[in-house]
Amino acid sequence: MTPLAFLNEELANVERVLKESLRHEYGPNRSRDYYEECASRLAVMRATIAALSPTDRLAIATQLSELGRLSSFISLLERSHLGEFSWPFADAIRRIADLLLTELDLSGNEKRPILHVVADGGGYLIHNEIIPGYSSNRRLAVVAFPRPLKHHVLLHTIFGHEIGHTTLFAPHISQDLTDAILHLVAGGPLASHGSATQWIKDSNAPVDLKSVLADYKARAGHDFEFTQSSWSSWVVEFFCDIFGCLLFGPSFAAAHVALLKSMHSSDFAVGLDNPTHPPYGVRHILVARVTQALGWSAPITLARDGPIFEAEKAFFDYIQMGPVDAWADIFTTHQLSGAIDAIRTVLDANGKLLYTSPKRDDLIRLIRNLCDGIPPVINELDEFGNSQLSSTAVPHILLSGWITWIGSDKLSLTGSLGFFDLNRLCDLALLQQCGIDIVKRGSVI
Repeated sequence: MTPLAFLNEELANVERVLKESLRHEYGPNRSRDYYEECASRLAVMRATIAALSPTDRLAIATQLSELGRLSSFISLLERSHLGEFSWPFADAIRRIADLLLTELDLSGNEKRPILHVVADGGGYLIHNEIIPGYSSNRRLAVVAFPRPLKHHVLLHTIFGHEIGHTTLFAPHISQDLTDAILHLVAGGPLASHGSATQWIKDSNAPVDLKSVLADYKARAGHDFEFTQSSWSSWVVEFFCDIFGCLLFGPSFAAAHVALLKSMHSSDFAVGLDNPTHPPYGVRHILVARVTQALGWSAPITLARDGPIFEAEKAFFDYIQMGPVDAWADIFTTHQLSGAIDAIRTVLDANGKLLYTSPKRDDLIRLIRNLCDGIPPVINELDEFGNSQLSSTAVPHILLSGWITWIGSDKLSLTGSLGFFDLNRLCDLALLQQCGIDIVKRGSVI
């Protein structure tokens, strides 16, 4: 088989896979754009391949590479069967992506990204098409939900971090977000990879970290040093934590604690063989300081609200960190404020996405609903018995769920509502809110 014959065989295989992918249900009107973009790219590639010379090995290899990238995105489509993830939450992620990632072409026309959602066996991740190929019309991005956590919408706010990674590659806003990163490296331990190396070896570093450094030296035969790449990775992770917090507010901080703390044996240990992520404890302090800087670290309810106030206090105690280790508190107030302001500018300019706190009365209603085993949406009757539909922001629904869970021992919950049950109620609330929004705007999905 010649290289060109193999290329044509692969093209036919990928076309078959795309057609077969249509046998599944992916949610209302959600796979059409994805399918049409993939089909359009295959049509462009088929025309290009038809004109190739059998001896042009470089062009054939280039086409195979492009075909392989497209094939990987098509294969992800088959892992997104309806029912394997929370599509109401996925819909919220799509709306955020549309607002943040829509670009303009050379004619000034909007090019919305195509965001597809899959159920994955791994962790939370966004497969982002950083540099679209020559055959592309619109940028593809695939959101991967952990299949075992499909209904755990309280944990899904961690996607705020992943959206931060994705927006760094959006040409129309990347420069503004780069300004946020420049604030983070304007001084202090992360000013350079050299200063980061000095910081991590500091005599005041936690015992757990010193043990990891000693173990690394014994195995590698030399002291650990940050490379430009590992230093850059840490800076980006800190940026994405701030971004996620500004997008989803305190519920992001709660998911950050629940997920990341469970994955680390100690707050300050870190894998130095592949140091792509900072120690959990340093990240927790950063997120806690962001919530404090924006006034999201204290109850909205009042002491006279009794058990709900106590539950809210317990929640905010959960997302804060006890006595702060001075070594781990690496950003000055000026650096943090600069980074927050730069990200805030982007979120405000692209759909008013910056988190805002709920009103006290609304939060109380949402929590009381959950205590009664009712999805946390606000729906009241007027004096004539007509339903008064209200729009409740996704982060507010999730905040009420977290407060109810963390402060459950302060509240009187109907029956034995566990974490899974509260997640399902919040998931149903997101679904109901989708319906309410459809009715209010007089349109369909």
